[in-house]
Amino acid sequence: MDSLRYRFPGEEVAFFEGSFKEVQSFEGINGFVLTNHSESKKYHFQEGVLSKESSGKTVAPPILSKEDYLIKGADFLEELKSEGIEKAVFSRVKEVRIHCLPEKAFEWLQKAYPSAFVYLIRSQELGTWIGASPEILADFRNGVFNTVALAGTLPGNSTQKWSEKEIREQQAVVDFIQKTAHDFSQETLIGERKEVHAGPVRHLKTEISIVLDHNRFWELISSIHPTPAVSGLPVDKAINLIHRHESHDRKLYSGYLGRVNDGEAQLYVNLRCGEWIGEHFYLYLGGGYNDRSNVENEWEETENKSRTLLNILQKGSFDQ
Repeated sequence: MDSLRYRFPGEEVAFFEGSFKEVQSFEGINGFVLTNHSESKKYHFQEGVLSKESSGKTVAPPILSKEDYLIKGADFLEELKSEGIEKAVFSRVKEVRIHCLPEKAFEWLQKAYPSAFVYLIRSQELGTWIGASPEILADFRNGVFNTVALAGTLPGNSTQKWSEKEIREQQAVVDFIQKTAHDFSQETLIGERKEVHAGPVRHLKTEISIVLDHNRFWELISSIHPTPAVSGLPVDKAINLIHRHESHDRKLYSGYLGRVNDGEAQLYVNLRCGEWIGEHFYLYLGGGYNDRSNVENEWEETENKSRTLLNILQKGSFDQ
């Protein structure tokens, strides 16, 4: 059987056994749902149902050395500028060895990050994934769709000020969600930009509330995901750029996951996550590029983001 553990902020840990079934749509579905990065694959967790045998072995993603990343990142940035793309997210995979069981890692993460959505998936088809996401895609209840524009990254322990690069990067997400919401609602409230800490890094965050007919919930989700925070702007041009330059399949990274129940939903963007293959752990890490980006700085940003999981998993990984 597949298994699923998760902990929403302010709640107790939930554990289920069953299977992830691929579906064409989430309309009318209740329970835990999950997508890959492009939403081309959607899964619904069915409690108590035996999972089918995996169709193939989980394949490790390609790894970029720092030297290769700097070369590819420079090409990515040059093409971004030449095409006039406002922002695009270039991601990479980091490989480490973790000497602990995934269940133990989940226990540490959910205690270390009480304000994040923390999960562990063990699946015949999807593999073993773990994450601690700080980014809400949708908290929908009582006819109000709450989401956040979360972007821009600096080390949590630095006194570095936010530059125009990070501010523009985050504002692009705000503008995109606000513009998209106009097609769905006449009532959209944009909060003030704030700085928030997420483990070893800090981000810029704006809360956004949209009054929404529940019958249009999934339509709005498909319109705002992937947001510029994980793809770029314009979205289609950014995604094409990403596909031309990234050497790995993002799989579940930058998709979304969470639960839906009778017209309410809590969904998170699948960030600060990775997959376990044997004793090797593969972290998926992205950096937001715009015309003011420095490729060396983007590498450091992905390294800082990796600490969200590694600070916990490596610190306690020999205390089994």
